[in-house]
Amino acid sequence: LETSMGALEAMMQGCGAGFTPRLGGEMLRLLAECSRHTNRFVREFAYFALRNAFEVCTAEAFLATVAPQTVGLVAAGVRDNWSQVRYAASTAARAFMEKAAEERARFYPELLGPMCLN
Repeated sequence: LETSMGALEAMMQGCGAGFTPRLGGEMLRLLAECSRHTNRFVREFAYFALRNAFEVCTAEAFLATVAPQTVGLVAAGVRDNWSQVRYAASTAARAFMEKAAEERARFYPELLGPMCLN
């Protein structure tokens, strides 16, 4: 699974914004499931893949669909007991906040505390 997450990450980077239509419910459910996997390597790569999803997604799709479905995942990731997973989730949190831009205050209630404590 971790290799598959790495391949998914590379596909997102290669497609760029063209990957946005693929960031629907099924893809986000897969990333959510992998972010809760028992294997910490799978969780780590899932958060790196989420970071890439945030980076390649259009701002409109991010704010309308992706952000509301993933803000809780990112908050959970920065609380993980493995430092490698927390690091990967921190990179995802940074990409999340950068993509949210002027709308980032909407997500402060769920993300700001865990980000600061991490």
